[in-house]
Amino acid sequence: MWRSTSATRQTLCASVAAATLAFAGCTGLVANRIIEAPNQRGAAVDGETVESIRSALSGKKETLNTSDGTLALLHVPRRPFEITLRTSLGEQAADGGYEGRIGWGFEEDSERERAPEPLGTVVVLHGFEMSKEVMGAFAALMADAGFEVVLVDLPGHGESDSGNVTYGIREAAAVNALRRELELRSAPRPFIGFGVSLGGSVALRAAATEPGWDAIVALQPFEDPAALIPNFRAMAPGWLQLLVSGRRLENAVAVAEQRAGFDFEDARLAPLLGGYAVPTLIEHGRMDSLVPVSESEKIAAAAPGSIDLMIDADGDHFVMPLMLWRRCPNVLGWLGDQFGLPRPEAACERIIYDDPDGLWDAYRERRAEASNDD
Repeated sequence: MWRSTSATRQTLCASVAAATLAFAGCTGLVANRIIEAPNQRGAAVDGETVESIRSALSGKKETLNTSDGTLALLHVPRRPFEITLRTSLGEQAADGGYEGRIGWGFEEDSERERAPEPLGTVVVLHGFEMSKEVMGAFAALMADAGFEVVLVDLPGHGESDSGNVTYGIREAAAVNALRRELELRSAPRPFIGFGVSLGGSVALRAAATEPGWDAIVALQPFEDPAALIPNFRAMAPGWLQLLVSGRRLENAVAVAEQRAGFDFEDARLAPLLGGYAVPTLIEHGRMDSLVPVSESEKIAAAAPGSIDLMIDADGDHFVMPLMLWRRCPNVLGWLGDQFGLPRPEAACERIIYDDPDGLWDAYRERRAEASNDD
C-alpha cells in the first residue's frame, strides 16, 4: 500500500487547475467547485488499492446514518501489524533527476499476540479530497499499539454521502453522532479523535462543540478555511492564475456560502475554543505552504491550557503525515503520558525503515538549503 507524495500533489493540482479554468468562465462554477463533494469528482485512491488496504487491515465495513450525513466506516480491531516505510525512485523527471516516492506497507503479524486489553478507541479522519483508505497506515499503527480503530469517510468523501462540503460544520456534527453511537455500544475509552488537515480541524471542532471526547490529535489543522482558498489557487500554473481576480474569488466564496447554507466565518475554530479543556496535541510542519503553521498557532493560542503544539522543521503539507517515524513516537508517547498507558510508543520501535536510495536524507538537505535561502 503506497501513497506517493507526487501523486498527492498531482491530484490536488489537477483539481486546482480545473477550478481555476472554471474561475475564468463563471463565478457560479467556481462556487460549486468550492463546496462540491469530492467523491463526485472521482475516487482519491483507485479501487484495487482500496481493496488491498481493506484486506490488509481485516476491517469490518459499516454505514452509519446521521442527521448530518451518512458515514462509511471501517472498524479495525487491535491486532499486531508489521509496518514498513518504503522510499523509492520513480520515473525520470523533466530536469533529468528522478521523482522520489514515499509510502507505507503493512500486513498482520501472525507471530505476535494482540494486546490483552484495548487501550481505548481511536476515530481516524482523513484530509480534504481523500478517503479513509489513505489513513490505513495510521490505523495499522494504532491497532498494533493496542487501540480499537474506526476509519471514517467524512461526508462528501469516499463512500459516504455526497452532500456539500462545509469545512467542518456538518462534518463535525456527523462525527459527534458516531462518538455517541460508540458510547452506546460501550466501545473502550478513552475516545480519541485523530485527524489530518481537514480531519484534524473536524476532530477539534467535534470536541469543542460537544462533550465526550477524551483527547484529540490533529496534524496540520486549519483555523480559518476561507483563508486557505487562495493557497489552492496559488498551486495552479502561473498562466492560469492570471485568469483569476481576487474579486472573482471573493464573489465565488459568497455564492458558495449561499448555495451550501453556511457561513465560512462560522467554520472558524478559534471562536469555539473559549474554555476548551480537552487534552489536545497539534503537529504542524514549518514548511507547509498550503496550510501555514500560523493556522495551528492561532488554534493553540485560543486554548493555551489544553493544547500542546509541536512544530516539525522539515515537514510540509504532503510529506509530514508520511513521516510516521516522527509522528509515531510523538503521538503514541503523548497519548501514553495523558492516560498512563503502558508504553504504546513501543509499536514505533517495530516500524521497518527501508530507504535504499537515501531519499529522506536528500529531502532533508533540500529543505535545509531552502530554509537557508529564506
